[in-house]
Order: sequence, then structure tokens, then C-alpha cells
Amino acid sequence: MKLNLGRFLFALLLLSLSAGASTYKWSAFVAKDKAYVGEAVYVKYLCEFDDNGELYIIDFNPQSTDIYDFILLTKSEKLIDGKRVNSYEYILEPKSAQKLEIILEATMKKTSLDSIVDNTTNHYDDTKFDSIHKKTVLKMQKISLEVLDAPKKLLGDFTLQVKKDEAQIKAYEPYHLDVSLIGQGNFDAIKSLDFDVKNVKVFTQEPIKKIDLDKDGYKGEWTQKFAFVSAEDFRIPSKKIEYFNTLTQSVEVLHIDSIDVKVKRAYKKEELLDDGEDELFFDVTYMYYFLTLLSGFLVGKINFKAEIPSIKNEKFVSKVNAASSLDALSMLLILNDEKKFHSILSQIDSGEVSSLKEAKKLIIKSVQ
Repeated sequence: MKLNLGRFLFALLLLSLSAGASTYKWSAFVAKDKAYVGEAVYVKYLCEFDDNGELYIIDFNPQSTDIYDFILLTKSEKLIDGKRVNSYEYILEPKSAQKLEIILEATMKKTSLDSIVDNTTNHYDDTKFDSIHKKTVLKMQKISLEVLDAPKKLLGDFTLQVKKDEAQIKAYEPYHLDVSLIGQGNFDAIKSLDFDVKNVKVFTQEPIKKIDLDKDGYKGEWTQKFAFVSAEDFRIPSKKIEYFNTLTQSVEVLHIDSIDVKVKRAYKKEELLDDGEDELFFDVTYMYYFLTLLSGFLVGKINFKAEIPSIKNEKFVSKVNAASSLDALSMLLILNDEKKFHSILSQIDSGEVSSLKEAKKLIIKSVQ
């Protein structure tokens, strides 16, 4: 077979660069020697070569177990002053109190120079090239961690932020309350809040998490939104959130103060009439009932099947189309017929239906 000069020269270059065998050194770093169950612990592994280490492929992929989680932050491969450095950064989260001693494994795959020359000077064959790797399984440096039980499952360093409406609203107007925990810690341990207020409908959705992961663990914000609907004054009870502060090593309490909401009552129909208007009002009402009865009688006599649009339904559909938010739509359903629209209300409350347009379509379809 005719030798390809370019490939042959490339092979000679590789031979000259790899005349001496590469050596490498693994090291491990753990940010703490003590941590609490659920606390994020930064761990780093390094593989440093004495040259460019072009003959090696590294297989290093730590897995979570039933006693800890390994979460990848970053991994990189760089040449620093002509020397190859592979870096692997993880967050370790212990699941139970114990003395952890972790010894991970890495597989070093080395390609022989003969295979490089053979695959460079002849037709390249991926399968053949892959089959000639020499594998060496190495045990990593042991990392030790004493894991302690914390007095609270929720731990980290948090501040509380409460956003609320003015405490004076109209009857059946939603009163909004947003509760946010901001900081760093194990956000998954935050329990959803629950408000039970007499004669008040309370709407809420699943909490919203906006968090990132870095060397210090999870950082960001956890928010739960509420809407309270009532026809009379009400009090939102106080709440407290307890957590273990890993910085101060103490249990801290975040307080949500009680809120007294004043509700401007809805006017009754008779209160909106001036003196002397009652008689005219009822005359019109009687006329409406008479015409309705008459139209029903005529339809029965004519004996044809026809759907007469319900004036009530038309008005209701008009109100549905005019609703500007899911909260307003939910209130409309509750005030109209909560049992009838229970399924749709549940879908809105759970977030299954999150589009105002979609919710309107479901409601209108149910009354047609």
C-alpha cells in the first residue's frame, strides 16, 4: 500500500511529542470536614499531567447513592503552560447523619503510539482505534465528611420578604399577598404555606423557585402567591417559618405578621333605589316574567325544537370574556356556581390551566 506522506509526517510528530511517557497525578479537595444533613458541600477533583497528555481519555462520572447526592457543577480540560489539567467540580449533599468516607474511581484510557501511527498512515477506522485503548482503573483520594443532624430540615441563610395590597378592598375584590424566602440553602425543604380563614376563599398556586447552584450551594428566591376573596372584613393569621442558620449555627424564626383587611360591603339592590322607584322596578320585573311565560307557551304550540339562548348565560359569558386575570375569573366562577365549576377551578388552582384564554374557552364550553 502506498504510504501517505502527510499522515506519516503527522505520526512522526506525535512520536516525537510523546517520546517520554506521560505521567499524571490526581488530587481531591473538599470544602468542609463537617456538614449537616442536606447541606451543600463543595468538592473538586483534579487530574494534572506533566505534559499535554494527548494519549489519554478520562472517564470520571461520580454517581449519587442512597446516602448522598453528587451534583455536577463544572468540568473542564485546559492546557496550562503546555500541561494538561482536567478539573471536575461537584456539590455533595449528604442524606443522613454519619461519618462519610468516599473513594471514587476514574478510568484512564490510553491509546498506544502504534495505533496512532497505524490509523494515521492507513485508512482511519474508528472501531479499530477505539478497541486498542488500554484501561486503568484508579481509586481517587479519599474524602471524609462528618455529617450531623440539624435541629430543622430547612437550613441555610434566609431573609423574608412580604408583599401585600392595601388592607382596604371592595367586596369580592381579591386581596393579594406574596411571601418570599431569599438567600441560600436547601430550598426543597421549604414547606408550602396554608391559610385557613373563616368565610374567605383562599387561592394559591405551587411555589415559584428561581434558584442557581454554585460553590456555596443553592441560591435564589422561593415565592408563594395568595389571593383572598371575601364579602366581609377578615384577618389573615400570622405565620412563622423556622430554619437552622448554618452561618450562626442556631435556629432562627422568620415572622409573617397577621393582617386585618377591611372590606367595603357590596350594596344590595334595594339600597341602590331612590324612594318611589320600587313600584316601577317591580312592574318591569313582572312584565319580563309574563313575556317569558308567553314565549314558552308559543314555542310549545308551534312544536319545533329550538334552543333559546339563555339571557343569564349570555350575561355570564359576557362577564367571562371581560375578566382580565385568572384571579378575577376564579372569583366570577365562585360567585356564580362554585360546585358547577369546581373542576375548572381546581385546574386553575393547580396550574394545570395557566392561560387566561384557555380557561375562558373551558368555561364558555361548559355553559353552552
